Amino acid sequence: MTNTEFIEVMKLMQLEDKDIYGNSYTFDNGKVIVSGKIPRVMVQELALEDSRFENFMKQLSPKDGDKKYLSKFTLYTKEELIIFLLSIDDFCLKEKTGLVGNSKDQYNDILSEIVKDLMSRVKLDVSIINWIRSNQKVNSMNFKTLERMNKRPLFKTKKSVYDQNFNDNIRRNIDNYDTSVNPYLLSENSFKKIDEILENVDINIDIIGDNGVSLEIVAKDTKNKVKYIRDKSLLSFEVTYVDHDDSTVIFTHKYTEEAENITINRDGKKTIFNLTTGSINVNGYEEADKDNKYKEKVYEVVLTATVYATNVTEDNMLKKKTYSKK
Repeated sequence: MTNTEFIEVMKLMQLEDKDIYGNSYTFDNGKVIVSGKIPRVMVQELALEDSRFENFMKQLSPKDGDKKYLSKFTLYTKEELIIFLLSIDDFCLKEKTGLVGNSKDQYNDILSEIVKDLMSRVKLDVSIINWIRSNQKVNSMNFKTLERMNKRPLFKTKKSVYDQNFNDNIRRNIDNYDTSVNPYLLSENSFKKIDEILENVDINIDIIGDNGVSLEIVAKDTKNKVKYIRDKSLLSFEVTYVDHDDSTVIFTHKYTEEAENITINRDGKKTIFNLTTGSINVNGYEEADKDNKYKEKVYEVVLTATVYATNVTEDNMLKKKTYSKK
């Protein structure tokens, strides 16, 4: 959960101070701490009724078996916060009158409204080139990167021809990768309705400064995820996936004021390809890469990462696919 999401949920649920039981809600480093008087049976019922919230049971200690109320509870996602607030109202009604409320029926509509509102407030379609031009230091870095990657050799040796083709190919495929992480960069894309999208993915959004955004999209079936971050001095495209060999890969393409980098983190082992300088760093040590083995591996992972990112975003969110770049 992000602080932006927390504020949006509390605003939409019209909860400015405390709930009907007098519980307070405090955002703390990606989670919400509920303190006060929390009906224990309500928490149990939520965990048993819906598998999405079965982790609630982990917070119930056998030592608390005779307690009617808990004094503290932790919520880790906006989805948990929404269902918790809706359940509080229903449970209070049941305790006081014996009637069964239906507040939880509003869950999907409320979640869709929150995600839709937050996505309308952030600019996910800011083109990469416009972002680069908005920062003089990034613009200068990008010029150096392109100058190196487009430089033609004086003598077309086999190695020089390979490097030149490699640069052309990796540039094109990195562009494809970026738009698979953030498909909103393509104006031609046609998206499903938010409620349909949320059937297949979880979307987490945070607003950074005046025009910054952090967007995370998690596939419900595979748990693979993409993350797009943009602020004044950073633009990052990341995908996390479990590969065919069961290794966990975090692949990142990132622009900063200092350099444009590709990072492959496979089960903690890192390879960083600096596109601005052309250097290769493997687990903290710079490698000469005379035989291009690291470059070839980077290129291979760019293609693989694009497929996994596409599985998360385009396959779950688009009505149809397009392949032209904005």
